[in-house]
Amino acid sequence: SVGGGHDPLLVLDGFEDDGIRLKCISERLFSEVQVLWTDGRGANVTGTPLTTGTPTANANSSIILKPGSGNSVSCKIIDKLLKTSTESSVVIAEVFFPATSPWLAAFVVMLLLSIFLVIAAFYKLRKNSKTTTREQNVEKDLKTEIEQLCNELDEERNRFQKENQDISSKIEKVQNELEFRRARSKAVNITLDENCKHPSLTIKEKNRVISSTQEEISTRAVVVATEGFSEKKHYWEVEVGDKSEWELGVVHEENRN
Repeated sequence: SVGGGHDPLLVLDGFEDDGIRLKCISERLFSEVQVLWTDGRGANVTGTPLTTGTPTANANSSIILKPGSGNSVSCKIIDKLLKTSTESSVVIAEVFFPATSPWLAAFVVMLLLSIFLVIAAFYKLRKNSKTTTREQNVEKDLKTEIEQLCNELDEERNRFQKENQDISSKIEKVQNELEFRRARSKAVNITLDENCKHPSLTIKEKNRVISSTQEEISTRAVVVATEGFSEKKHYWEVEVGDKSEWELGVVHEENRN
């Protein structure tokens, strides 16, 4: 069936349990609602129970997408009362999942092998300190092998460190992107209040303000918005002009009896 209204909002909520938590949020209210998750093959995926605190509320469910479980996932919100549905899908590349470096196991094995060979070589060299010329040649060959093994170990260590740095950079980039998208999902519009502004300021297009005088203002010229917020998080963007100083913030309104 065709849905009426906005499609569900899919939010990448961060890393959790070696996977990525994905939230599905409705942008309108429902009284009787069902949320269905499906993977790229169309199979059902179990999500968290709906969080609805009132008879009519926003549908909100989430899942943890694990590496190798399929990169594509869809969320469908079904309005049981109106018998309509809306659906959104997302595809996440494998590179964005937290992963353990494949060189870590090789590095540990090489390290243990190196320690064992060094101990064995030291014991053999000490025991055969007064050996024949042939045994001295064997000792020299053993030292050469140990040196080669140490060089290989250094190469593996450098490769391991470089790959870990690359993975850390990718994870940091993805986390920053998730934080920015999470903030923008709470975007609000701001309308400046004509009745609460400094006389030297002029409001244009409801959300633009300019100075109506070229003279330096001795006191702080302030303008506030008509909107107010009492809870939750909100996000807005501000484009400033070429003045040398600006102040941007949130004012607190005190209730007086």
